[in-house]
Formats: sequence, structure tokens, C-alpha cells
Amino acid sequence: MKAIKKLIFENNFKLWLADSRLLAHVTFEDQQWIMKEVIPLLLKSQLQKVARVVNADVFSYITFENMMSKAHENYNVEGHMEQFTSIDAALSWLRMND
Repeated sequence: MKAIKKLIFENNFKLWLADSRLLAHVTFEDQQWIMKEVIPLLLKSQLQKVARVVNADVFSYITFENMMSKAHENYNVEGHMEQFTSIDAALSWLRMND
């Protein structure tokens, strides 16, 4: 976590591509940790867009979407987060001007 924090804040990243294709599904414990530790950290950063690349696993996709909905309910989330099944699609979205 310290490495991610240092990387994001020292470089003032505005865009982030997370290749999560090799990760297992997001467990309940993972969701709790993300909501408690990661989301508040990211909200303090300059991050504007996060593209998450995943396998075509509906359960994992929906679990993460539900977690992001909870994040929007609990925090003042101004950035955008989307999930994709290919790096090319994720990169195209990240490069789009909003």
C-alpha cells in the first residue's frame, strides 16, 4: 500500500490502468479493505480515471460494480472508474477527453 501511495502522489497521476486479469475474484475482506483504505487514499489524489481490465467473469464484474456503487454512496467520488476486458479498450477510454 505504501508503494502505491508513493507512486500515485509523487507522480500526480491522473489516469490509472489496472490489469486485474490474473487476480481471483474480489473477496468480501478485499472489498472491506478497498472501501476502508484504498478509496479514501485515491480520493486524496489527483486521479481522475481508473480503467480496470478483467476477464469476462460476470460474478467478478458485478461484485466490483457493486463495490463501486457503495463507494459512490459513502464518499464524494468525483473520478471515473470503468471495467474492460481488453487493454486496448481500456487505453482508448483513458485517452478520451471528457
